[in-house]
Amino acid sequence: MSLTDHQRQLVTASFARLVPLSSKATSLFYSRLWEIAPETKPLFHATDMNQQGMKLMQTLGVTVRSLHDLDSISLYLRELGQRHIHYGVSKDHFDQVKSALLWTIKECLGRDFTPETQEAWDAAYNLIASMTTSAYQKSGE
Repeated sequence: MSLTDHQRQLVTASFARLVPLSSKATSLFYSRLWEIAPETKPLFHATDMNQQGMKLMQTLGVTVRSLHDLDSISLYLRELGQRHIHYGVSKDHFDQVKSALLWTIKECLGRDFTPETQEAWDAAYNLIASMTTSAYQKSGE
């Protein structure tokens, strides 16, 4: 599983357009996630969802900037997975998060979120999620 250079460019360029809309994007993301997967809402213990949203955008930023060399953040992604296990996140939640994320990006970018860009995000998310969920295999889930 890998990304083409063109897919990396599409994800990077669209993320750059998403960053100025971070507040709107994270609000939409969590609303959508809780709409399609209401069982995930209790997993968020943060009382300040603005801060939670900033963490989400920071994590996305780290991964997007590292798409050219995901091995450089493989430990970071496994540790992220370990933290998510601790929070009670199941592997099944990763598909729901992807659905909410892709919907959010489309809502924020509109026509700029082309089918080709969506396909690139889908591939990037799948790759990152597989690295993150490798921690689940070690935990026995």
